[in-house]
Amino acid sequence: MKIVADQNIYRVSDYFSGYGELLLLPGRDIQKRDVANADVLLVRTITRVDEALLAGSSVRFVGSATSGADHIDHDFLEANNIHCYSAQGCNADAVVNYVLTALANLFEQTGENFLEKSVGIIGAGNIGGRLACVLNSLGMRVSIYDPFLSNDHPLSPYFVSLQDVMKQQIITLHVPLTMDGHFPTQGMLNEELLSSMESGAILINAARGEVIDNQLLVSIMNKRRDVRLVLDVWENEPGIEPLLLQRANLATPHIAGYTLNGKWNATKMIADHFYTEFSVRQTQSSTDTTSGTIELEHSGNLCVTLSRAMLAAYNISKDEIPRELYETPEKLAVSFDSRRSNYLFRPEFSDFHVTAAGLGDSETRALKILGFNVHCV
Repeated sequence: MKIVADQNIYRVSDYFSGYGELLLLPGRDIQKRDVANADVLLVRTITRVDEALLAGSSVRFVGSATSGADHIDHDFLEANNIHCYSAQGCNADAVVNYVLTALANLFEQTGENFLEKSVGIIGAGNIGGRLACVLNSLGMRVSIYDPFLSNDHPLSPYFVSLQDVMKQQIITLHVPLTMDGHFPTQGMLNEELLSSMESGAILINAARGEVIDNQLLVSIMNKRRDVRLVLDVWENEPGIEPLLLQRANLATPHIAGYTLNGKWNATKMIADHFYTEFSVRQTQSSTDTTSGTIELEHSGNLCVTLSRAMLAAYNISKDEIPRELYETPEKLAVSFDSRRSNYLFRPEFSDFHVTAAGLGDSETRALKILGFNVHCV
């Protein structure tokens, strides 16, 4: 059996090297000739899987170690009897951690209490739904737009129109990239919707860059200096728009889901389906996530306590793309790709033990809602 895999899939050799020839390649460099006589193809989002890549090949299983699947031509795979599995939901906790830490970072700078803000969530699948549950448990006001969910969904009391979501103080996107159907997401936030944001609003995109026209977003942000912008995803990655980079308050290179647990989950999920597909014995392997300890001082302010814990677990500012002007767009693209490819996967909140003296019941409960292990001393 020949397996072709993106070399940056977490622990791919541990899970797949024992089942035949394993060829590891940079994801952007995987070409038709590489998969011509392969049985299995393992990818991330940066590899386009379609007829141009697989026509005439012997590939019969495609595994994508990602939660998104817009880089895969599912119609072609189905028509050619190629089984495909993407690890949807693998990094849900990681992205939720990212969004919350971004809020902690922004509000630490201003002293505003993010717990008092209203949040509009666009897309309530694995990530958006989990975020909604966390925010709701923290007592925050949540509004959700997801036309694919039925009225008997557990989150249905929070369903509103897209226009109403855009009126919230924090707006965060968690949708797949789709180009057709009744509710395509490509460019779904048009000029009218973006212009309708409240003064002081925060717009977060950790879904796909193409759900907002980036040139339009530059134009809107130049007019709306009161709006704060958090971007982890961009159109045309890695060739991102330099003007949008300059305008973003927080700008990261598509790493919101890059935690040890998230990456391990993704590899394990596609491996499990591989084992079933080829009727082979499963490899036993476990995550190597290590626990850390965060020591907090009692602040008497719930927002301060949560922010300190989150930023101690994840210093999001270290992941920012530098704002210096690059000589050429090509050099910016190289920097973006390098930062993403060489990223040191971070731990999640659940990997940390928080110790503190004098924490109240509300602080202890809120930290546990975020996923921290809390020990009062």
